[in-house]
Formats: sequence, structure tokens, C-alpha cells
Amino acid sequence: ESFDISPLPVKIGNVKAASGRPASGTVNGAMKALLCTHYGPPDELTHADIPAPTAGPGEAVVRVKAAALNYFDTLIIAGKYQHKPAFPFSPAAEFAGEIESVGAGVTAFKPDDRVIGHIGWGAAREQVAVAVDRLVAMPAEPDFDQAAGLPVTPGSPPYPLQAPPNPTPTPPPA
Repeated sequence: ESFDISPLPVKIGNVKAASGRPASGTVNGAMKALLCTHYGPPDELTHADIPAPTAGPGEAVVRVKAAALNYFDTLIIAGKYQHKPAFPFSPAAEFAGEIESVGAGVTAFKPDDRVIGHIGWGAAREQVAVAVDRLVAMPAEPDFDQAAGLPVTPGSPPYPLQAPPNPTPTPPPA
């Protein structure tokens, strides 16, 4: 299933920041974002200009090249998930991109480093400010589209298969 919010092409499963803006992703301090302004289906998300973020201490601003939209994102925008961000918010927890700038105390990353990250929601926009402990360095392969879906989804299915069984219930503490 696909829908288009021009000029930001969106497909369920992948969001690309494709605004044709300069490398910084901003014009006059504004950037494009896909926003949820009320609970509803994906085709009711809106496209808007919002203020570009700045990096605080221990944070980096990432130019989002791709953001993954998963099943839980559809639950969040429908108001059916345990986390309910304040409106307006951007969906998409997982993303891949390049560091735009870093805040005070950040030494692990520098501008133009390729990174993958996870923030819960908010990545369906041209830039995001994120604590650097939510980022990992991204190798040359895979590409941004593939890397955006790596933080959450691949780690979920194997867990139940790897968790040791506990056939004997543990009694409650006395």
C-alpha cells in the first residue's frame, strides 16, 4: 500500500526525505516533516514545514535519508498503541542518515558520518535531533533505505526463539 504526500514520497515500510533541498535539509531554518495531527489512517498524515532542530549537549542532528514505518507506527497514528505522543508528531522510529551537526560533549560522531538510529517516533522528517547513545555508525553497505529498517524489526522475531524456556513457574517472593 502506498500514498504520496508531495514532495515527500511515502511508502508504508519506508519514508524518504526527498525535498531537493541543500545538504543541510533546511531553508531559512525550516524543514519538511510528515505529521500526525489527529488519530487516523496513514493517508491522513500531513506534510508541513516545521522548525529545524538544533543539537543540545550529548545530541546530534541527523539528516534523515530514510525512515522505516512499521506496523506499530500505524498503531501509534491510529491511537491504538501504548505510547501516545502529543500532536503534532512525526511517525517512524527507525532511521538512517548522515550527521549534520553535533552538540557539546559529542566526540563519537562528526558531520557527514553515516548513522542508523531509533527514537520511538519522530523520524519521518528531514532532520532529527537525537541523543548520540541512540545512534550507531553505519557502514558503506547497506544503503540508507535498507539500513533504516534495521534497528527494531530484525531484532524482534528471533527473541522468542532464543529465550530459554521456563517450564517451572517461579514462586512469588515470600
